[in-house]
Amino acid sequence: MTIINLDVGRRLAYVVLIAATFILIGVGSAMAYPAATTADLNMRSGPGTQFSVIAAIPRGGRVEVLGCSRGWCDVVWAGRRGYASERFLSPAVAPRSGGSFEIIIPFPGIQPAPPPPRHTRPDRPRRAECTDRGLRRFLGERASRRTVDEAQDRSRARTVRVVRPGDFITRDIRRDRLTIEVDRRQRIVELRCY
Repeated sequence: MTIINLDVGRRLAYVVLIAATFILIGVGSAMAYPAATTADLNMRSGPGTQFSVIAAIPRGGRVEVLGCSRGWCDVVWAGRRGYASERFLSPAVAPRSGGSFEIIIPFPGIQPAPPPPRHTRPDRPRRAECTDRGLRRFLGERASRRTVDEAQDRSRARTVRVVRPGDFITRDIRRDRLTIEVDRRQRIVELRCY
């Protein structure tokens, strides 16, 4: 018959409990993923519009998604935790360092769209700032290479990207970039500097 010292047994149980806690914390944080808001979005105290608004996340705001259920996601933004509509969260995010590539995190069953074409004009000055004044005349036109170049020249943007319906894009704000949104027939529906 073996006699176990109760102090040793309690210490062992305490160590196992602490190790299990750290493992669960690690698993929970591994399941979280970054996302960006595609519109100005209310963060609510619970998963539904009947819950109070605790913060307003601006369009392009970076959030950490902890999990989603029934169209609502548990998110963390600016140190606050709440719920946001899953419909207005895009899993595509830009790197924090401001690099020139995009990371696309596909959801199961959704095929990521190819990245929109980006044209960089070498003859543009380094500190170009885009302006969307005078771009309304391009609305409704087909987004051909000539039209895109003319819009870029008129806006004085250093870079331009064409966004098709269903494309995942970053919503980071860049003052030197023109974003042209087109419909399924490649007709321009919106031109904005961001």
